[in-house]
Amino acid sequence: MQPVAETKPKVKEVFVLPCCPNGSCLFVSLRCALELLKVRKLFGGFTEENTAGAIHTCPRIDEQYEGAATAQVGAMAERQQSTVQFKMPTVHGFHPLILNSAEQLRKIICNWYEFHLFKEIPELGAYVHNGPTWTRGDILAMEMVSKSKDVPELSRSSNECSTKEAEIAQQRIKCMQQYIATMRNASVWGSTPEYTAFAFMAKCAVKVWQQTGPHKTLFLINEVQSKTFTECVHLLFSGNNHYDLLVEKDDALLMVQHKVVTNLSLHTFHIV
Repeated sequence: MQPVAETKPKVKEVFVLPCCPNGSCLFVSLRCALELLKVRKLFGGFTEENTAGAIHTCPRIDEQYEGAATAQVGAMAERQQSTVQFKMPTVHGFHPLILNSAEQLRKIICNWYEFHLFKEIPELGAYVHNGPTWTRGDILAMEMVSKSKDVPELSRSSNECSTKEAEIAQQRIKCMQQYIATMRNASVWGSTPEYTAFAFMAKCAVKVWQQTGPHKTLFLINEVQSKTFTECVHLLFSGNNHYDLLVEKDDALLMVQHKVVTNLSLHTFHIV
């Protein structure tokens, strides 16, 4: 019998774009991701076919999507682009305009949930086996449960709406509204619901990586994916509520060549 060859982890060079280490780090990372998508569109030599998704509509990413919340993302990016300092994409996790617009992005994401709590997300499939489809509110509920919050669960076995079910629904909505109200505060860290909302608004996959061990090994800990997404961005999660933007080599070369970034740091990671 031939010995089984040991599988070695892939080695990949990626760049880390540091983002402001406070409660807004996720939103700053996502705001920088929007700028990265613009860099790809402007300098990446994309064909008409593969610009049909997120970068085709960047910075106005709402032309193919319903809801005032997403429309505001495009308007926000256009306002920033109209300023003298921001005519070119600015991929910088400490830039004042990025920090300011990251807080606007936080509000837009909160609105995406608050205005459509019961809107279904078909791409996520069934909330329970053979049950109804995930809704936006279900994403918030799952996050709260993961943090040991008590969230009333609706019965999904029947379409009947009893008085008791109506009361449970109101309690559930109240929990979600409290989550959203808290998330609107600039000092509060974002997490899975926030980058999930970003993915569906921007029509862009989000992959979240975490570094473990002394050999700089990156593990994929979560991803938001859909067949309709044509682009992908990567986040580095520190395990201590902090997020930075991970930039692949081709993107880094584009940004450096066109002088839209100044503070990338090169890291060699093992990808598992």
